[in-house]
Amino acid sequence: MAAADREPGRFVHVRQEDIRRDPMGVVTRIYEHFGIPLSAEAEARFRNWAAANPPGARSTHRYRPVEAEAVDPLFSDYIARFDLKRPAPAGA
Repeated sequence: MAAADREPGRFVHVRQEDIRRDPMGVVTRIYEHFGIPLSAEAEARFRNWAAANPPGARSTHRYRPVEAEAVDPLFSDYIARFDLKRPAPAGA
């Protein structure tokens, strides 16, 4: 985060839920942030990829549960800056 604070123009922060919900919108935002024109060919390729790879269509990563008390303090600045919330436990 320190590098992004020093040179914010070099970074784009992307939330997982944003790229799952609107992958083309995220790609467009990244291109715009860096002042790169998004060609019609590149846009078509991104759209085709997104259509062929919808969320949940492939196997997902499975992580072992971790104790929030052990992990959250290590990432407290990041969690606060991006207003991250822990998902509710399954079945809750």
